[in-house]
Amino acid sequence: MLRCWAASLVALGLASAVQAQELRLGVKLPLTTMDPHFYATFATASAHAAIWERLVELDEHGQPVPRLAESWRIVDPLTWEFTLRRGVRFHDGSLFTSQDVVWSFDRVFRIPRSPSSFSRYIAGVKVVPVDDTTLRLVTDVPKPLLLFDLPYVMIGSWRTPAEATTDDFNAGRHVNGTGPYRFAGWSPNEHLTLERHDGYWGGKADWARVEERTIADDGARTAALLAGDVQAINALPPTGVESLRGRPDIAIVAVPSTTTMVLVLDLVRAESPFVTAKDGSPLARNPLTDVRVRRALSLAIPREAIAERVMVGTAVPAAQLIAPGLHGASADLRPEPIDIGRAGALLREAGWGEGFRITLHVDANGFLRDPAVAQAIAQVWSRLGLAVEVQNLPTPVYLARSGRQELSAILAAQGGITANVPLRSLLATWDERRGNGMTNRMRYSNPIFDAALERAMAAMDARARLAAFDEANRLVAAELPVIPVFHAANVSAVRRGVRLTLWPDRRFNALMMSPTPP
Repeated sequence: MLRCWAASLVALGLASAVQAQELRLGVKLPLTTMDPHFYATFATASAHAAIWERLVELDEHGQPVPRLAESWRIVDPLTWEFTLRRGVRFHDGSLFTSQDVVWSFDRVFRIPRSPSSFSRYIAGVKVVPVDDTTLRLVTDVPKPLLLFDLPYVMIGSWRTPAEATTDDFNAGRHVNGTGPYRFAGWSPNEHLTLERHDGYWGGKADWARVEERTIADDGARTAALLAGDVQAINALPPTGVESLRGRPDIAIVAVPSTTTMVLVLDLVRAESPFVTAKDGSPLARNPLTDVRVRRALSLAIPREAIAERVMVGTAVPAAQLIAPGLHGASADLRPEPIDIGRAGALLREAGWGEGFRITLHVDANGFLRDPAVAQAIAQVWSRLGLAVEVQNLPTPVYLARSGRQELSAILAAQGGITANVPLRSLLATWDERRGNGMTNRMRYSNPIFDAALERAMAAMDARARLAAFDEANRLVAAELPVIPVFHAANVSAVRRGVRLTLWPDRRFNALMMSPTPP
């Protein structure tokens, strides 16, 4: 059993002086741009964080901590005042001031053709400088979770030429941050090279030189670690855990991540396309609309076995959409243990004692072993008398068909650093204009849930906000419009001589690693 949730710090052996000078990382996802405001993806957020900094950072527990802003206060529900850190300099030697924040926020909205804009994090936010080291963020509506959004917007220099384009950044021009490492070279989709910034306000960085190599194939990434070509790798799959476990020169590190595997059911339509009688004939009603049926299906999910066997200990059973300990998680919701007897009784009570036929569709390329998880669920559901088929779809087909509401039951990975992210995206009533329900593929809608979520997202008082989130979480647990299966781990591996601290949001960069002390 892996389950090293509390052991996020790992050190193996001693690092020589030579080893401590260079860090080589093998990363799964390619870095496609050096423009800090062009593409809001995991790969850019992770790699760019060593070069550019944010006003606020999220720590290893997913909580906001000071970075370029050393403190803040709420003036009124629409106004936040930030005191900036003094004496911070960019890599070109220029001084960081509030004008750099104005420029950075403005540039986010001026970036053309962004495939995934950072504007979602600061929509309705205006920067009002007070002086060089003080500014106010004025919002159009109360934004109590603003501190969880600001860590996604990187701060660059206002001295960057107005005509600078994304192509200029990609060519290495204007890559100028305040972080502990400076840009030294980049080959798109292949590798990023960084060098220590000796003028960093936070002290000397641990490594003189850092290279991030893109190794997309899981087997090749593991092989590179074993060969010593890299000292650390991320996104270690369960198969990689099995191959590396027990080696004295390598440590596997795992912490709870922001990603949760959920079962999404069609509980809205009176007839569902992939729910039929056992002989394939149409049913008079859709059994998934009955909460007793959904609870029976939940009670027949072998969560512990999936976590331990299918995921090789790199997951924990889930009872809600966000991992315990993250902002907005309910403290006392616990996953129900498997109970075939009670599940069967519920099916009989609902009038489905003879069972029905259901197809579970999954992403064939899902990074959480989606097909194997689906098969484990199907095997136990069959014990209830259901005829269950698992269909593995290519990723583009899976996304297209689920987005068009063509399916009846799907497995999906969902998550966020705060509860509002999965709740709003997966379960809020679909409203494209407001950005609600963007992954609500079954078009679930519950006004009581929506009201609780709205209160949580508008509450400036933390206690009131957490109480509203708790209400929303309990509504989901009672009604089961989606069924949580497990919280996935963020799993990486390091060679002897490297100490690694993992974060729940799956970032992976030099800031999380240091050489072991001599």
